[in-house]
Amino acid sequence: MELSECTNPLGQYVVLGNEVARQTGIAHASSRASHANADFSGEEYKLESLEGPDGGLLNPAYRVDVIQKLNLAHNHLSNIDTVNARGRDGRVVFRSLIYLNASHNMLTKVRVELPTLLELVLSRNEMQELPSMNGLTNLQRLVVAHNFIDGTLDDLVHCKKLRVLDISANRFSWRPSL
Repeated sequence: MELSECTNPLGQYVVLGNEVARQTGIAHASSRASHANADFSGEEYKLESLEGPDGGLLNPAYRVDVIQKLNLAHNHLSNIDTVNARGRDGRVVFRSLIYLNASHNMLTKVRVELPTLLELVLSRNEMQELPSMNGLTNLQRLVVAHNFIDGTLDDLVHCKKLRVLDISANRFSWRPSL
């Protein structure tokens, strides 16, 4: 796919493909590093999807199996289900991911099933409920501030290792008791 097909009129990347991987150097960085970071939060990105030509984020050039920190902040994403992808062997393909930042997007409902994940940042989205916590057994830090969340925190019972929870600036109809 041509680079022009991956960009908006302002020249910002809206989808990820082979050309984007070559132009940004992220593919090279993640293939060399044992503790790779993939940062798609800069001004050159306004991603609308993690899927797309050449496999999108699951393109082999991105080496998602070694990515430990994935920053998707400040994009136009309404879905991040791609991070839950499984390989032919049934294993999670983002098997090294410990940090995921998808703040400042357009997420309304989030499902993340990454047992290795330690920190999840989903602030400043459009979520009305907490993300499903079933697959986040090692999660230590959850930030969902500045959304539209109401309801209970019952699902957090699955996060036995949770140490930091930021639910500020949401629409909870209840108040904690002392």
